[in-house]
Amino acid sequence: MRAYLFAIVFILSFVGAATGQKINSSHQLMDVGVSAVNITPEWPVRLAGFAIRSKDEAESTLLPLNAKALAFGNDKQGPSVIITVDLIGIPWNVTKEVARRLAAKTGLNPEHLAISASHTHSGPELGDLLNILQYRSATAFSDSLISKEQMNRISLYVEQLKDKLEQVALDALKARKPSYISWTQGKVDFAKNRRLADGPVDHSLPLLRVNDENGKLKALFLNYSCHAVALDGSNNKYHGDWVGEAQRLIEINHPGVTALHAVGCGADANPTLTGLEGLSQLKLVDHYAKLIADEVKRLLNTEFQPVSKAPEGEIKIIELPYAHVPTVKEMVAQTDDKTVKGYYYRLALNEIARGKVISPSLTYPIQVWTFGRELAMVFLAGEVVSDYSLRIKREFDVKRVWVNGYSNDVPCYISSTRALKEPKYGYEAVSSMYYYHKPSPFVPNVEEIIMSAMHDLIPSKFLTSK
Repeated sequence: MRAYLFAIVFILSFVGAATGQKINSSHQLMDVGVSAVNITPEWPVRLAGFAIRSKDEAESTLLPLNAKALAFGNDKQGPSVIITVDLIGIPWNVTKEVARRLAAKTGLNPEHLAISASHTHSGPELGDLLNILQYRSATAFSDSLISKEQMNRISLYVEQLKDKLEQVALDALKARKPSYISWTQGKVDFAKNRRLADGPVDHSLPLLRVNDENGKLKALFLNYSCHAVALDGSNNKYHGDWVGEAQRLIEINHPGVTALHAVGCGADANPTLTGLEGLSQLKLVDHYAKLIADEVKRLLNTEFQPVSKAPEGEIKIIELPYAHVPTVKEMVAQTDDKTVKGYYYRLALNEIARGKVISPSLTYPIQVWTFGRELAMVFLAGEVVSDYSLRIKREFDVKRVWVNGYSNDVPCYISSTRALKEPKYGYEAVSSMYYYHKPSPFVPNVEEIIMSAMHDLIPSKFLTSK
């Protein structure tokens, strides 16, 4: 019997060495399924992310856009599903509809569904996610609506997207098999604060790996905090930017593996151009993607921390107050303003005339998954500035926490106390709010409201040790 046990331990150790993961008797199996689906529009749809483009709609596809899903846990435990999408964002109404369908068909708890977007600026418009359905000239915003044909194609795409997200989740649930889960953290340094030379940025690269019960690698889920804008507004073709290319490279480097890539709190970070000024946009995409793929390859040869318990999810809906909701008289006085602020006021007055009341706050979902005591995974909605992930990692154990941005909804930029005070953050903190159809910046203490909710959701066992 002793010799038999020794042989088992030897075999497991060998498997671990072969895959870069130490698998031993303390590492428990968990049911995990993975799936993927192409979500590239089948017809021309205008691209999202930049207000000014040379073309009204996408001309072709440079790199297919995908949705990918990981399902954790068996039916008795209550499964969880994370979906990553190569899109500018995911609207809350889409997330809720997919959650409703999955709950009806499988009993999946809506708190156990998370959808994270890559924020590629070379993906399709999703309706009024950014609330600018008109193109602007170099000097002013147009009040004319987009054409009927363009609006129809956007609407049909969003309806098809719901179907595909539902299906990719169902496929992942159906594909669940006993697997080993583990994770680690690396670092890539191409993200640079786009407002301040010494401004905050989160360079961490968390990586979760899924091995089947024989030790074979079958999925990798990762995250990096940086805007997907290596391709600028001159590009009019579908592409996942460096996030999509990184997934493609990882899957080439590791045949048979599905790579899922989320984005962290990188709303105030862009890929650095230092030393790369002579490269074309596509060469920049390749460069950043290779840095990600190379770090993944390096990490796979290091030690990972086992994750043995399926996640338990919780969502808290909070209200983030705006600093000021202007009166009708204040709006009317600004309707000749040629900037996005005047454009917002004209749209808002149209809504008020139809009986709508401008809300004094943003309804904001925060989601946390806890994998036992081993990992707390945070899903923050919106374009979240780096201060949030850095603060969460200060107040909670950085070795056991993972923060995703652009998750479940992208209602606007989520500024911090620092950003609201920093004049160079005039876009993220102020003018972007009008692009997102919001009446003003947030109140100064918005960060404390969000962090209070974080402490309500993340168990105290994850607090930083004093």
